[in-house]
Amino acid sequence: MGIFEKKPDGGKSSARDRRTENGNGKRKSNRKEPKHRPLLEDRRHRAYFIFALLYVATVVIMASGYLSRSQTVAEGNPSPYTIVSQSRVSYESAVLTEEYRREAVAAVSPVMSVDQQAIRSIEENNASLYDGIREIRQRVRDGESLSGSTPEGDQESAFRFFGLGEGEISYLLSAPDGDIDMLEEYSAGLLRKYMSSGVQTSGLEIVRQNMLEEIISGGLSTPAKSVVAAVIRELPLVETLLYDDEATQRRREEISRSVDPVMVTIEAGEVLVQEGEVVTPVLYEKLQNAKTTLRDYSHLGILGIALTVLVLYLLMGWFLLHYRPELPGDESYLVLLAVLMILGVILTQITAGVAAISALGGAFFFIAPLAAVGMLAAILLDNEIAIMMSMILGILLGLTADLAMEYALVAMVTTFVGVFSVSRVHHRSDLMKSALYIAGVGLAGILALGFFSGYSPTELFWAGLLGILGGFLSSILTIGILPYFELIFKVTTSLKLLELSDPNQPVLKQLLLEAPGTYHHSIVVSNLAEAAAEAVGANSLLARVGAYYHDIGKIRRPYFFIENQQMLMDNPHEKLSPRLSTLIITSHVKDGLEMARENRLPRSVQQFISTHHGDSMVSFFYAKAREAEGDSVKESEFRYDGPKPVSREAAIVMLADTVEASVRSLKNPNPGRIEGFVRKVIRDKFEAGQLSESQLTFRELETIARAFVRVISGIYHQRVEYPEKLAAEMERSKGNNGTSNDEPAESGEPAAGTGDNPEPDPGVDS
Repeated sequence: MGIFEKKPDGGKSSARDRRTENGNGKRKSNRKEPKHRPLLEDRRHRAYFIFALLYVATVVIMASGYLSRSQTVAEGNPSPYTIVSQSRVSYESAVLTEEYRREAVAAVSPVMSVDQQAIRSIEENNASLYDGIREIRQRVRDGESLSGSTPEGDQESAFRFFGLGEGEISYLLSAPDGDIDMLEEYSAGLLRKYMSSGVQTSGLEIVRQNMLEEIISGGLSTPAKSVVAAVIRELPLVETLLYDDEATQRRREEISRSVDPVMVTIEAGEVLVQEGEVVTPVLYEKLQNAKTTLRDYSHLGILGIALTVLVLYLLMGWFLLHYRPELPGDESYLVLLAVLMILGVILTQITAGVAAISALGGAFFFIAPLAAVGMLAAILLDNEIAIMMSMILGILLGLTADLAMEYALVAMVTTFVGVFSVSRVHHRSDLMKSALYIAGVGLAGILALGFFSGYSPTELFWAGLLGILGGFLSSILTIGILPYFELIFKVTTSLKLLELSDPNQPVLKQLLLEAPGTYHHSIVVSNLAEAAAEAVGANSLLARVGAYYHDIGKIRRPYFFIENQQMLMDNPHEKLSPRLSTLIITSHVKDGLEMARENRLPRSVQQFISTHHGDSMVSFFYAKAREAEGDSVKESEFRYDGPKPVSREAAIVMLADTVEASVRSLKNPNPGRIEGFVRKVIRDKFEAGQLSESQLTFRELETIARAFVRVISGIYHQRVEYPEKLAAEMERSKGNNGTSNDEPAESGEPAAGTGDNPEPDPGVDS
């Protein structure tokens, strides 16, 4: 049977708020608020302003890193840096290829061609000279007067222009026509022999001289030699070897195309240019093609950074507005998120700066300790936000590494592992264990990407080593930074709660020594609360620690509470008025808060002190006052100041406190009576409205009841029968100091039916 029966006006539970305070279980109320609240609007505007500052800061940091790594070297100028290649790269060198082509083309001789037209012109001139000789011979034979042809008017003078002597002239006039034809053919042969292979202008006289020498050494008669030599000397020679521009260009193009492209290989860690070295075209081309963190400065590069960050942050903002709608009212949460994001961005830029000057080059990006940011976010905020931040920081790392996505993938995977490894951290040593998980997964990811990308064994070794170091560095940073975040942002992490759960804490030791009954009661309540919180998926560690401290206010006046009164001790409330007793009983809440502030207990723990009674009534003293004063007594004078529990954990501790105090009043408890009594206590708290702001559902209350019954049944198990005499003594003792009624007692007042001792505060003050 369930705890509640459905009523006409109830039974429907409200949706649970997913947000927890500092990740530790504090939940906000879903009560409807007025539509127009300037304060809420101001908070929302401040949240937007924080988000805008985060965006501007991220862009400024990344742009500054981009500019610091921009390649300011210029061709022909000394390099201001020593630049090292990050990884092995092969490329086709346009500069070297063009240089080799120019050398090959320069070695090509100009293409020359023989001018056949010029040769024919020389041959025609040769023939014309011999035709002139024949004409003179014919006119002499015909008896024509030659006075019109020569200044002297005689026959011999017709050949004087050849520079011939009288013997040669006589030979020409008397030689048969066949000899003249033979001389012409001989002369034409010489011209063909020396001019057909091509002769340039500079070589014409040399060729003429060679022909004359051959004539002299030839087998002709002396007069014939003189005639042929005279013709050759008079003959106008022109160059027959001309430059062929078209053919030369074709040849050069063929040679240029035949030159193979020059491939250049740059090894990882190779020094591309030394500081102060003049950047030649070849070196500048290397810098353009090598993978380095240095790059040419570009306004478009900065614009690309700004747009990328804007898109990523808009996605994060969309996620927060849809899945964390309470953020506009939680500025500290946004500030913490922004600080963690800035920390991650700074780590990416530091890694890039070291990679730029490291001989390991781009492999140094594998050491980026971004997993530390993910772990801090998971511990301080929550896992969903941590995963979102991990994705964004991984992408920003890839952008910083010049779009080398292998670094981004490894960073995201290792950060995810870091988030998952600390999702249920119970000791600070667990953070060191997370280093092993991060290092192992990082190494596996690096090997996989290295095999896929063709890393050399040396590159794989150094990349894997850096990945392992990155895992341990992330863990060390998390352990070192976490306490400062806890202090500055007043965040109660699981690790802080574990420290507070140490029995050696000063407040707990004082509680044990000065109020041992309350200490024992708090231990039992913590067991009940922890079991119930685990059953409904609440923060069991927070519930347990809250139960430890919820009654520390009783240290101020321990003996006014029944659990601390020694056997046969007088009840101090018998001498006090109901109002004064109520004031003393209820003041332990105020006293507890004062002690909590003095001992700097976190707010998430203080909530258990202030809310474990809600605004419930101290019914015993109220009834006592009514007996004495009648109906004029006001209920408000006998109530706790509140507030009511808001978080599930605080509500669970309230119920556990009431149940533990009340069940101790049961006589001869057995599983059946315990279960019925537990359900009655929880139902009474619900009907009294003490759970109205906790957002616990009916299903969860049923689960909590079963968890309480299971734990209490183990504590109050069936005992063996005692001898009658001992049993009687126990019964008498119980009648004097304990309670025997099955009705639940209100906190801090005597149980009904005893009339003597105040019953411990049910739920908190038992």
